[in-house]
Amino acid sequence: MTSARKLLGLVLLAVFSLSVVAHGSAKFKTAVSYAVGTKPSAAAVGDFNGDGKLDIAVVNSGDASVGDNGGLSILLGNGDGTLKSAANVSAGTNPVAVAVADFNGDGRTDLVLVDSSGIGMLLGNGDGTFDTLTHIASTGFSSFVTGDFNRDGRLDLAIVDASGSLAVLLGNGDGTFQGPTRVVTSNGAFFIAAADFNNDGKLDIVASSSVYPASLDILMGNGDGTFQLPTTIVKCGVICTATWVVAGVADLNQDGNMDQVVVQNAHCGPFGASRPCGGIGAFLGNGDGSFGPPPGGWQIAGGSPVAIADFNGDGKLDIAVSRLTGSQCINASGCVFVLAGNGDGTFQNATSFPVGLTPGWVISADLNNDKAPDLVAVNTDNTISVLINSGTDFSIKASTFSPTPIGPGQSATSTLSLSLLSAFDNPVSLTCGVQPAQAGAPTCSLSSSSVTFDSTGRASATMTVTAGAAVQGYHSLRLFQFLWLPVAGFAFVAACIGRSRNRKPVLLLTSCFLFAGLISQMACGGTANVGGSPQARNYAITVTGASGTTQHSATVTLAVQ
Repeated sequence: MTSARKLLGLVLLAVFSLSVVAHGSAKFKTAVSYAVGTKPSAAAVGDFNGDGKLDIAVVNSGDASVGDNGGLSILLGNGDGTLKSAANVSAGTNPVAVAVADFNGDGRTDLVLVDSSGIGMLLGNGDGTFDTLTHIASTGFSSFVTGDFNRDGRLDLAIVDASGSLAVLLGNGDGTFQGPTRVVTSNGAFFIAAADFNNDGKLDIVASSSVYPASLDILMGNGDGTFQLPTTIVKCGVICTATWVVAGVADLNQDGNMDQVVVQNAHCGPFGASRPCGGIGAFLGNGDGSFGPPPGGWQIAGGSPVAIADFNGDGKLDIAVSRLTGSQCINASGCVFVLAGNGDGTFQNATSFPVGLTPGWVISADLNNDKAPDLVAVNTDNTISVLINSGTDFSIKASTFSPTPIGPGQSATSTLSLSLLSAFDNPVSLTCGVQPAQAGAPTCSLSSSSVTFDSTGRASATMTVTAGAAVQGYHSLRLFQFLWLPVAGFAFVAACIGRSRNRKPVLLLTSCFLFAGLISQMACGGTANVGGSPQARNYAITVTGASGTTQHSATVTLAVQ
């Protein structure tokens, strides 16, 4: 008994442990890969043909050493998370980056592309094709962002050239731009990002430098395309070879202020402390343009472009990266890592999802219109991998059957109540089953094989169970099946009397009568069971709800006479 209890305890412990691990984890379907051009380096998402379904643009760097100029791959979306085969077109010379927006205000999605000659514009035709590339700025490049920096309703560009100079190009609203206006930085710029960090309605810029002493600065926007002098957020100590990259901006701790996700490596001195470090951290904004140090420090070493979204639907922003030092990839070729956010600027341990070979760029978008953010990874094997989010989570309950018990041919119903536990509301498919499954067992049916959640995150259905007409016959068979037992009991008594000449006749005779009475009682089950209603039999009715890879079940018992 003790061993059995220990085994049960271990099983329950394992079950609950698995539940804890699964709770809050992002869930994705197996990655599907699509062929693109040579050496893809970046991707962006938009509706390029105006059908309301998201498409993907991939820039392919090609191979300059063999005269391969690369180009652009356009993969039109089917709206269900799948993509059509790539249409590969020439665009620029060995491009490395791309961004999506409507730069000329015609309602069609355009592309900004960075290649070896500078930054160029491809105006969209609205059918998935684009005009010939027109260069906006002929200069080397390390980073660029789009935004309306002068608040005139037209998109502008902020760019960093190869020398580390930061400049703003104000848009004319027709796909063309004014000449660059230089923006002063403390020590040059390497990577930039834009957001309103002091809540004044004007876009600001954060800029990291790659020149000693490396620093991360903020430049407060004046709302007219110009910026105030930089303020240093963090810089290196005495000995430093650090590089900071602002990999994304978002309100990570839900306080209404914009924060930064920063990737940093090598030897560095965050907030003045010189020490070896590296990894991913969040600088939490105070709402006035200042920031606090990463809560919990730099959590995990690594670095890549970061996709920020609520991947597990718990209302807290998570991050996805393609490279993490020391994190195990469950696939030898490559993985995307998702770190669930705790809602305070810190993150949980990474969960890995296999994709193509050595992924680099990672972006997030809802490719199948189910309100759950999906992932796209750009791989070095000339493919992109799409991971469709299947993270809908819910609870399911079944009410007690009414009426109960039921007889042959009669029906009972149970109300199914489902509650949404995540921000995603994909439909939930329902199935039911009866145990034990045997001849004469009742059958179950559902008012709907699939339910959707209402605005309050609730859904319901009705489960009906009908007893089989063969139930009564089963009980009758059971009665006749055991009629031989009392006969055998009395025969046994007769045999016992015949042997009563032994040395202990009283003891033997008493034992025989007791044994015969026990057999008779077992067989007849009392006068009421023989002549009256048969005993009720209990059946376990289980209903299972499934959405993607998520499944939950509820079981309720029904008595059938």
